[in-house]
Amino acid sequence: MAEASTSSSVPCTGYIDGITFDLGCLAPALVIILILASLKRRVSVKLEHCNGYPGLLIPINFLGAGFSNRYTIAATFGATANTCLVMFLNRDSMFSLPGPAWVKVFQSLIAVLVYGILFYPFFACLTTEYKLVGSFMGFIYVAIRFCFKLAIDFQCGHVLEGETKKVFYVSRLGIVPTYMCLLFILIRFAVLLYFEVRKKWFPFTSDTRGGSEICDTRLVKEPEIAHVRELFNPGSIS
Repeated sequence: MAEASTSSSVPCTGYIDGITFDLGCLAPALVIILILASLKRRVSVKLEHCNGYPGLLIPINFLGAGFSNRYTIAATFGATANTCLVMFLNRDSMFSLPGPAWVKVFQSLIAVLVYGILFYPFFACLTTEYKLVGSFMGFIYVAIRFCFKLAIDFQCGHVLEGETKKVFYVSRLGIVPTYMCLLFILIRFAVLLYFEVRKKWFPFTSDTRGGSEICDTRLVKEPEIAHVRELFNPGSIS
């Protein structure tokens, strides 16, 4: 959302400041990170302390994550791309520190750290093992970010008239892909939350045999099966 404060071509002072909102989102982002970290157990470091909790959150596991969330992860990168581009093109997008040129290095590091924390819950909620908690917090967090982003970016539209209003809305076409990515992530979290709630409290189907439930779980998915088939029989899926 750093781009909201850089639209200097629009003669309007909005009610909601984008930078202030981003700084305000640091608190819920840190809360989400701490909650998910407290649910994750450490693998090999100091397991005797606190029964191995909390653990280190891995936002993306490229080695064993599978392919179930690949589109959502791509959309998450798309949602962060605009902010990253604004930071690279405008180093004073968040704040400006007075002083010599080397001070700008620390200014950029702080900005990267802040936005890294802001977007970290997107990945953490998506890849956590606790799908119900992750999808619920992810849905709430993305919904807040999405709604406020729309409000911040278009809050000056109603005060403009004529050609200026047309130019204002045309200038917003460049960030439409960001809205689409955020909307995709929001819908994805809503779908995950729906399935987790249904599985937790409304189990519609359950096969029982001999008093015990039998779950049909596939250990591998279609891409892995196709990969192994191609290894043993090259050209079979071409």
